[in-house]
Amino acid sequence: MKILENEIATIQPFGILDGKPVKLVTTKGGLNLATSLDSRGQEQVLGAASHQAILCYTIEQRFPNFQPMLMKSEGIKLEAESHSHFLTDSLRKSGHDIYSIQNSNDVEFYLTRQNIRVNSIKGSVQGDTLVVSGPTYGDSNWDSFSKAISEKALSIGLSKVKVK
Repeated sequence: MKILENEIATIQPFGILDGKPVKLVTTKGGLNLATSLDSRGQEQVLGAASHQAILCYTIEQRFPNFQPMLMKSEGIKLEAESHSHFLTDSLRKSGHDIYSIQNSNDVEFYLTRQNIRVNSIKGSVQGDTLVVSGPTYGDSNWDSFSKAISEKALSIGLSKVKVK
């Protein structure tokens, strides 16, 4: 994939990999790329995703030596958590994943294909309850989303889930 300079919205530090800086390149269309210099000094793409936290998660999985920086635009380091084990085998084989991203009391669930968002569900922690809205683009894959939502609620110590 060739990305032209006029398609780039921002370039900022993203972390360190094997002593070399990793840059976050965000396109005007919203795609996030992690890039670093290879041994020949050529810019190489380490990964791409629709959300910075998902990109960070995938880079950490592929490169255990990656040390992410705080995401200044978000104010804190966001953590992505994979829930892809709830997807059917055919969806996983076709490159789909489910992630949750938590920022304080806000939680968003992403269904991605090849790290590009296909569907999402927004939620928030309200007392002992994770309150979520329905999927933004229809209700396909609701079974996988509902299992991911339940797992996330349990992992952060909540006892209830409410769908509005």
